[in-house]
Amino acid sequence: MIIFDFKDYSGEIYFPEDEDDFQSAEWYIERFSDQSKIRIKGGSYVNPFFQLKKYREELYNVVNNYPQLNINASKIASVNVFSGPIGVKNKVPGKFRFYRLLEEANLEDFIVDFSSSNSFDLDTSIFLKRIFPADDWNISTNNITKIEENTSEKYSNTDVIEPEIIEFLQKDEGGILVLESMEISQRDKWLHFLSEATSKTIPEIESWAHSSRIANRIFTRTNVKTHSIYSVIYGGTTKVEDELLNLEEDNSDDNQDNNLLEIIPIKSNTTLDEKALIIINEAHLVSRSLNQSELLRFGSGRLLEDLIKFLDPKSNRKIIFIGDPYSLSFGKSEDSALELKNLEELYSQSITIYRKPIPFVCNNAKDKTRIDLARGIDDIMFNNLDYFFDNDTLFEVNQSDILHKLNQWFSYPLENEPQQAFLFYSKKDCLKTNLLIKNRFLNNGNDLAKNDLLIANNNITIPDHTGLQIPTKIINGMFFKVIEVLESICNPIDIRQSKTPIELKFVKLKVQCLSVLGKPQTELWILDNFFKSIDGLSKEEKIAFQVFINIKIAEVKKEKKFTDSKFYNDLLNNEFYKNLDDKGKNDISNLINNKIVSKESRLKVETTKEVRALLSYYYKSFEKEIFNYIRETDPFINALMPSYGWAITVHKSIGSFYDEVIVKGHRKDDDGISNESYYRWLYSAFSSSNKRVYITHPQYINPFMNCSFEDLENVVDGNEKVKLPALLTFNNYMIEEKWKPLVSSLNNNNVVGAIVEFSKKIEEKGYILKSTKSFSDYLNKAFYERLNQDSKDLVVNFDNKGANKNWAVSNIRVETTDSSELEFLENVVNDVLNTTPTIDEETNHNTNQFPTDFRNEIYSHWLTEFDKQGVTIQLLKSSNNQDIFLIRKMNDKLKFQIWYGTSVKNHTRGFFSKIVILEKNTETLVSNLKEIIYGH
Repeated sequence: MIIFDFKDYSGEIYFPEDEDDFQSAEWYIERFSDQSKIRIKGGSYVNPFFQLKKYREELYNVVNNYPQLNINASKIASVNVFSGPIGVKNKVPGKFRFYRLLEEANLEDFIVDFSSSNSFDLDTSIFLKRIFPADDWNISTNNITKIEENTSEKYSNTDVIEPEIIEFLQKDEGGILVLESMEISQRDKWLHFLSEATSKTIPEIESWAHSSRIANRIFTRTNVKTHSIYSVIYGGTTKVEDELLNLEEDNSDDNQDNNLLEIIPIKSNTTLDEKALIIINEAHLVSRSLNQSELLRFGSGRLLEDLIKFLDPKSNRKIIFIGDPYSLSFGKSEDSALELKNLEELYSQSITIYRKPIPFVCNNAKDKTRIDLARGIDDIMFNNLDYFFDNDTLFEVNQSDILHKLNQWFSYPLENEPQQAFLFYSKKDCLKTNLLIKNRFLNNGNDLAKNDLLIANNNITIPDHTGLQIPTKIINGMFFKVIEVLESICNPIDIRQSKTPIELKFVKLKVQCLSVLGKPQTELWILDNFFKSIDGLSKEEKIAFQVFINIKIAEVKKEKKFTDSKFYNDLLNNEFYKNLDDKGKNDISNLINNKIVSKESRLKVETTKEVRALLSYYYKSFEKEIFNYIRETDPFINALMPSYGWAITVHKSIGSFYDEVIVKGHRKDDDGISNESYYRWLYSAFSSSNKRVYITHPQYINPFMNCSFEDLENVVDGNEKVKLPALLTFNNYMIEEKWKPLVSSLNNNNVVGAIVEFSKKIEEKGYILKSTKSFSDYLNKAFYERLNQDSKDLVVNFDNKGANKNWAVSNIRVETTDSSELEFLENVVNDVLNTTPTIDEETNHNTNQFPTDFRNEIYSHWLTEFDKQGVTIQLLKSSNNQDIFLIRKMNDKLKFQIWYGTSVKNHTRGFFSKIVILEKNTETLVSNLKEIIYGH
């Protein structure tokens, strides 16, 4: 068996003779024609040898994983074939006996003379073709592009590639670079450039993504081979020392039946070059949020943390995270790999973040909505959501429109992956719509039936029972069309957590794999419990399924015993085992026997932790092989957990792209929309469409959506005005010295101002302020005595609002006093409550100098609209949470107060809560104000 890699170069080849440099340094070729020197590329690796070495390692692993292949993996050869003619300046280091370098003219002689213990075998050849399926070569459809590189200008194209990338690649040491863009074309552009950025300091480039489904999508888009992070970093073996650390001596036997959680350990990173460049694509999907079930956990359960640990923060490896900073993640958005605080906690070397600015212009309504949502997330401002339906890329649809679209899209069986989808927030809505499609358009009833579209929710292997095929790998997110429903089987499983057996129902289907090359038909089993649920398996069903797996493992163990396995032989040859005394060896024999007998028949074994750890290490390796065997061969363990595929959740659609989607903008009842969660959700829904979005029940947001309007002043005949109570504030209130000792214990300036103003007005009646006291954040009291009067002391309550109303005084209440003075005191209360802090209205403020936050755009709009009506507007006073304006038109005046929120936590930032008319001499300006603010 030989791996050939063809290179279209001719000339004198230069490479180092040193073994390490031969693998890690760049190769060059000097052309015979003009003596120009160019670099010989090795794909995503530093040179042709390193490229072939990696390919050989991958093939070596494939051969070892499939015993059906009659191949000696160690005898696999690799050859670089140059179009030639070539000359070679140096010699290939003798260490690499499996490698050859030759020109095409000598290829036939090489093949004739080549000798190996691997001889041609027809069955092996057929099996290999199934492992590596490929279309027949067609010269007319494959254009060969010759690329020559001037190494002195390797990173010279800086007008299209950001300087942050160039600087990062040129560094000798490792580090992290985060590249963020909302445009998938930009992210793919970065990937294309980086995938060919090998150099002496970057001998290896790897492209990874969250899962196989995402990796396949990236490969389809970019033709850059991308691997699942899960397949790369997980699947290692533990060490005896690890078993010793995790083992508890007093419960190792008792709990062997109770531990249902399987932990897949992290692999060793020894095959990854110390200076490799690792590209993590769609990195917003990689999270440090805990992700595990009751049955399975990969590593620590926190993918980002395991990834950084695998790559080794102390190494010189370079890590580039490429992602969309506005998309949903598989976990909390704050746990994403794009968040700086996460990376700083996990990684000690330099971290650089570059975010592509949000474009200011866009070509269509769909992208404008995405830009508005992204800008809201950037600014932490969720107060404005509107839609500009262009009926080209963005449409608003009603129920009749939706039914028409669903009939157009799904009234016939699909022969390919769907290019349309209906996206919801809740799985319950998905199920309702999927059943509607079945009954109304496909007319095949409520039950699973022929022509149904299914989408996978787990990764499985469809076993081969003929010995002639290889198992088919099914990846989460793949689509299937049901050809036929064949049969069903029920398995009652007894578990301790349930008084009655849990029924596991399996249904056998014949399906067409729409997402697999060639769209083959196959038979598989699905777990009906999952399929018919809304939120997946219950906890009891999950445990029952794991017990079901354990039963299968026990059945296999009866045929494949540990004492007959290679792991038992490895145990016997372990130096620690050889040095055990007879008791220690006997203890191990008893522990092995305990694993295959019933709990009642087990012997109590008193032994050391070291003995238990030694056995645990080899026995777990044995069990892992048994489980892998079952996973490859047992159709029930590989039961698909599907759901219908026409209507899916937005979360399920992440990483997929459709031509058209319908989005239900309303997520659920009592669901807040003025927050980051809704913006990311809607952004992700819109981002899943390449062409058109149809939205039903669109949710609108504006800064005045919950803003009340209070007219506290009534216009009457003459100049007399009747004022109603307003929220009272005293910003920057100046307290006279005589009052300071009496109010020093109060923290609310508004309350202090109200008490002092009230106290001044009642002094004429002989009331003297004795003390004040705060009873809560919302209630303060003032205590008065009356000089030379035989009457009750006066107690007055001052009520105030909370932080969202700037702690403004809302009411003044007389608690105790003589009834004869009550009318006087109530008049004073009304007088104080209607106090407006003295403002020089004639001051010629520059009305264009509005606050620079979200109010600026709104107030500037008012200025423009009032100007059209011949009305002037003047900002009299601006303070925390409130502004006061004066509007004038000739002799007409209107003064009003507007309250706004600033709290991100309470979702009030960017919203106005109340408009209060303070003074007016006409109703006309009130109408003008309402029209500009509310549109009516």
